[in-house]
Amino acid sequence: MLILVSLSIITAAIVIILVQRYRLSLKGPIWGDAFTYLKIALEIREQKRLPKHLDCYYTGSDSTEEFTLPPLLMVLLAPFSYFPYARVVWFPTALNLALVPLIFCSCVVLFDASFYQSLTAALLYLVTPMNANNSNYLTPRPLGLFFFFLFNISFSLYVSRLDIVYAILATLSLSLAFLSQRMVSQIVYICTPLLAVIGFVLYDSASFLLLLPTLVLALLLAILLSRGHFLSIVSDHFRRIYLHVKHGQQSTFEKRLGNPIQVLKMNPWVFFFIWSLYIKSSFEGGHFLFSGYATGTILLAIFWYLGNGINHIYFTTPFLLPFLAEHLFVRVDFTILMILGVVFSTWVILREGRVFRRKYISEDWLECFKFIAKMDLQGRVLVVPMISCSPILYYTDLQLVSSGHGSGAMSFNRLYLQKNISDNGFLCRFLEEHHVDFILLEGDFKRSLECSSLPLQRLFANQTLTLYQNGSV
Repeated sequence: MLILVSLSIITAAIVIILVQRYRLSLKGPIWGDAFTYLKIALEIREQKRLPKHLDCYYTGSDSTEEFTLPPLLMVLLAPFSYFPYARVVWFPTALNLALVPLIFCSCVVLFDASFYQSLTAALLYLVTPMNANNSNYLTPRPLGLFFFFLFNISFSLYVSRLDIVYAILATLSLSLAFLSQRMVSQIVYICTPLLAVIGFVLYDSASFLLLLPTLVLALLLAILLSRGHFLSIVSDHFRRIYLHVKHGQQSTFEKRLGNPIQVLKMNPWVFFFIWSLYIKSSFEGGHFLFSGYATGTILLAIFWYLGNGINHIYFTTPFLLPFLAEHLFVRVDFTILMILGVVFSTWVILREGRVFRRKYISEDWLECFKFIAKMDLQGRVLVVPMISCSPILYYTDLQLVSSGHGSGAMSFNRLYLQKNISDNGFLCRFLEEHHVDFILLEGDFKRSLECSSLPLQRLFANQTLTLYQNGSV
């Protein structure tokens, strides 16, 4: 009876969440990096190779925007890059669904959970707030998590069965994880050497030390598969860490620890994972990687004060759920609290969906992009006050005066421009020095600049000052 009630509640929650996801997808595109990925996917499709530079960005006359993103998502998107945005954006949802059978298999094969325990634990993944909310965005995180989890399953099977085939599969999976997402790489770099040594000491098994050559081989394979592009990813990753050391988080420019309450809100299964560790204090060698990476990633989510540490918690969920599976329907108190956790998680996801609605690109902006494309405007454009405006790369042929993800981000996006752009004198000097052809203004900034637009009128004395105006743009 308890099994039936649990599965019914989880299924109802998943249906509600997917219906909300479908309704959100009908409302149009949202602001974010999705358009950068789609633009690069278009270039990969047209050029039949990875681009070395992103010419759609302008970062000064003496520099170019290097392509330093992990490329696997864009390579996979390239064949579908001409599809409408509403179709392509379902890609992360498909990857989330693909993780469910992987979690199920890990529960059955590695943790000897029953069919119903494994099915329930796997379905819990779809009602985890952090993971469900990220499926609203076209992001490389689900892809990175998929291969990271496949690496853990493969290596855990190698530890249990000592079959070299699993070690080879683990190496390939880890290599593809490196080519998918930077935060996965960060977790692996920090946790893997520690887990190799701890596993060797605790279980007196040299198989755990194979984690180290697996890590090295995966890095070499990533370099080989990307034809050397992975080296630029690694160097840019360390530049970003240095940036965070100096300035803190890229959105707030503050250094602060993660909030454990926020961690539990975004992933309530962390509480049940800790409970399961208390109930079962010893683990087989095949379970060690799951508990090790889960614990390490939770600690990073709390103590990684250099960046937005809470995002690390996204990568813990598949590793936590097999530990829950062992106690589901065995302990009544554990199961009842899990059901309450599903109800709470569903409420958080639906609530975040209302917040998500604020992130849609307005009709004013979409009409502006259509106008630019229809007029076939060419040249450099500065978007004020947001500076970073990746949709303009996708919808138009204009060159955006901003840095996307490269080393110019500090001077052409995050600090230099954002701090000084409200100074009209600075703005005019900047436009003249960098030969900016167009400027797009929005909202209150548009109104304030129009009230004191004499410097702009002098700068564009021989040109049309207002080429387009609609609503807030």
